[in-house]
Amino acid sequence: MYSVFFVTLLVVISLITISFIIKWVSNTNMVEKMSPFECGFDPLAPTRTPFSTRFILLLVFFLIFDVETVIMLPLSQSVMNSGDVASIYYSLGFLSILLLGLLYEWANGVLDWT
Repeated sequence: MYSVFFVTLLVVISLITISFIIKWVSNTNMVEKMSPFECGFDPLAPTRTPFSTRFILLLVFFLIFDVETVIMLPLSQSVMNSGDVASIYYSLGFLSILLLGLLYEWANGVLDWT
């Protein structure tokens, strides 16, 4: 009984000692490793760096089209279940608005990143 306890205690103490030794040996005091990661932004850069307006505009259009896609998924299922002509016209109207929005973005050059 006591031998199992002492073996377990010895394993735990040795693992704790090994972890402290590894931490002490590989101690690199890099400031970047201690700073939080913020989606590709450099946390050590000046705080008042301007954002690209093209990036913000693309983000807004992505959110709009993402919400429209979320609306389209249950809409297709409801059209299949109901078989009503009005729901088919509703879904075609929604798709045409979505297509017009995409054509408007393309005509204004929002999708051209260069």
